[in-house]
Amino acid sequence: MNDPVDYIISEYDQRKASRPSYSLRAFAASLDMDSGALSQIMRKKRALGPKTAQKIARNIGDMRESGKQFKALSGQSSGPYKKRGGSLKRLTREEFKVLKDWRCYALLTLLKISDNHSIDFLAERLGIDRHECQAVINHLKNLGYISMSERKLDLLDKVCSTTNVPNKDIRDFHCAKLDLAKKKLKTQDMSERDYSSITFSAQKSDFERIKQKIKKFRRDLMQEFETTKSDEVFSMSVQLFQLTKSKKRN
Repeated sequence: MNDPVDYIISEYDQRKASRPSYSLRAFAASLDMDSGALSQIMRKKRALGPKTAQKIARNIGDMRESGKQFKALSGQSSGPYKKRGGSLKRLTREEFKVLKDWRCYALLTLLKISDNHSIDFLAERLGIDRHECQAVINHLKNLGYISMSERKLDLLDKVCSTTNVPNKDIRDFHCAKLDLAKKKLKTQDMSERDYSSITFSAQKSDFERIKQKIKKFRRDLMQEFETTKSDEVFSMSVQLFQLTKSKKRN
């Protein structure tokens, strides 16, 4: 085994083998985790983040060999989509041109939480027509993100980095998300959206620290609320930009 998630599964199987009544809920409690979140991690449908890995490593302990091996590997996990060859798959510009369409990631996320994979159902849930939905599925299949088995769409192992994507394409992606946000602001009920904004002052030297805090907030939000009980797909974008012109250096 070289995936730390496999060691979590092995630990659970060993405990259950010695105590047949042992439940996943009890296992989650021993790891100080939500059982739904743990279930998704074990099914490799949710990322095993570094903080969660550290918590599990502490609670599994050193009594079993699996616990020791897990501690050695826990820093390498990338969650539901495995790293290939120990590194992220870098998106090509052509791939990103397809994936920058909000419908692609929305569909991939919807597939994680829904057992109904019919075109009509997926299209209705995303608020797009059937032909649009089929086109998105075809694009994702061609890129190797999903496959079809027994009339069901399966998510394939993928983790991607936009390192190789030109800045212009990234800007176009964010502009498209802002356009979608403007549309939802006008058409969606307040019970289904939340828009807020703040203006504040800070030292320019703290800019990178602010960005890291936002990054951590995004990850913590997903880790806490993405569970096996998820029933809707949401999008959240964060914009941070300077309103004042930088002072000229003497």
